[in-house]
Amino acid sequence: WHRRFSVSLGMLNIGIAQGQALLDRMLPHQTTCRAVGPVITQATRLRELARSSDILVADEIYTALSGVGTFELTALPPLHLGAAVTQNIYRLEGRHMGEIGS
Repeated sequence: WHRRFSVSLGMLNIGIAQGQALLDRMLPHQTTCRAVGPVITQATRLRELARSSDILVADEIYTALSGVGTFELTALPPLHLGAAVTQNIYRLEGRHMGEIGS
């Protein structure tokens, strides 16, 4: 991101997944909520696998972005989410503005 856009993600590592999540409030009068569900678990796992400055995305996000010329998606080894669940994952990289459309 820094090399292509002069944007530094610093020490950020990001995981993006798509799906439904629920908002959960631990205590009835608590003002803050947390999102829970399989999509949150998946995005968290992707974030944990990402190295510094990496953005890892799930298969559904790959499908949504694969036709967008602004992004380059590199396939990585599949993520094993459970005994019988495997998810294809990809590294998302931005393309330099001068490379869009070429």
